[in-house]
Amino acid sequence: MVDSQQHPPGTHRASLSRTQGDRPEGSRMEVDLAGGEAPGCDRIVRIQTGARLHFGLLAEKNEAGRSFGGCGMMIGQPGCDLELRLTEERSGEASKSGGLSITVPETLDSRDWCRERIRLVWERCLRPDTGGDVRGGRGGAGFREQGRGAVEVVVHAAVPPHRGLGAGTQLALAVASGLALLQGRSVPAAAVLAAQTGRGLRSAVGLHGFLQGGFLVDGGKQPGAVAGSLATRVPFPADWRVVLLAPVHQEGLSGEREVRAFEQAVRIPADVTNELCRTIVMELLPALSESDFHGFSRALYEYGCTVGECFRPAQGGRYATRELDALVGLLRKAGVAGTGQTSWGPSVFALCATAAEAEDLAQAARGGMIPGAGPLPCACTVEVSTPLNRGATLTGRPAADLLPGS
Repeated sequence: MVDSQQHPPGTHRASLSRTQGDRPEGSRMEVDLAGGEAPGCDRIVRIQTGARLHFGLLAEKNEAGRSFGGCGMMIGQPGCDLELRLTEERSGEASKSGGLSITVPETLDSRDWCRERIRLVWERCLRPDTGGDVRGGRGGAGFREQGRGAVEVVVHAAVPPHRGLGAGTQLALAVASGLALLQGRSVPAAAVLAAQTGRGLRSAVGLHGFLQGGFLVDGGKQPGAVAGSLATRVPFPADWRVVLLAPVHQEGLSGEREVRAFEQAVRIPADVTNELCRTIVMELLPALSESDFHGFSRALYEYGCTVGECFRPAQGGRYATRELDALVGLLRKAGVAGTGQTSWGPSVFALCATAAEAEDLAQAARGGMIPGAGPLPCACTVEVSTPLNRGATLTGRPAADLLPGS
């Protein structure tokens, strides 16, 4: 339970993560109330979250039962880092856009995409039918009323979009959560966040991952539900690492192209769904609980291969492009058992048992080589990432109750 009493800046920290004593590492969103205020700013909320790896869906759309489902995990790098500032006065941009201004560094390649996504979430959160309606709220800021306050969103970092890392979901959930806290409300539950942001239409791994982190199993979406249910969530071994490699000139499917691919080409037969569920329950989850790196890596590769065959008509192969196929082949040749494509790509993941192994692989890949296997098939970005076993962090004040029921 979060203390609802007022505290001077820097004196109160409320953590909703279970990180004390011998309890498992945190599975809930962590909130730091030791924030401050910028000059002329009534409230500031800072939100930091990671990226999502998606290892593959469990099922196609099912009108009579659960649809989609799947499994994935949250990683710490790359990440999303932004501030929402509630001010009394509206700037020129805020006056023209109903109380919203957005600041994105010129150095961020995705700045136009960030602006578009933030505006979309802002508009959705003004709609009462999404459960958002941020016009009033306990804070009484009245974002929507002309001349009565404004919100500035400052983007410090963002997950690169269209790389298979759940960038749109993490940015949208961060903005929606920040708006709720600025209004003195609790952070919305997963279903409300999904309705407010329009995320989780198929996969809910990133939705639940934003709130809890870790390795997550999405149990699928019931007919009429806004998002899939969380079947289980377990911590990912903290010593393991993920090396991400992504061809620099490729993007994964998104938007209307993704919708058409699901409608026209993706077919996941029931027997394949059964096999994927068996792999999760009898191989992936036990391996994580036992910190069995080799068992988990082997099962994850097999899971990805099985899912990839179902996406072959949409992708033209088990992986999205020939370059990704070649990358996975090189990594396997080099002895990396746990590798595959996240979501629609183009990012390829490579699991490493230690930080040293990951750094060695990354250093060689930045030089254009996979050790013991050969040169990269194309120019790639390379990044080493750590598991993220907690939900997003939010900093600022004031905030009384931060999650429903807390």
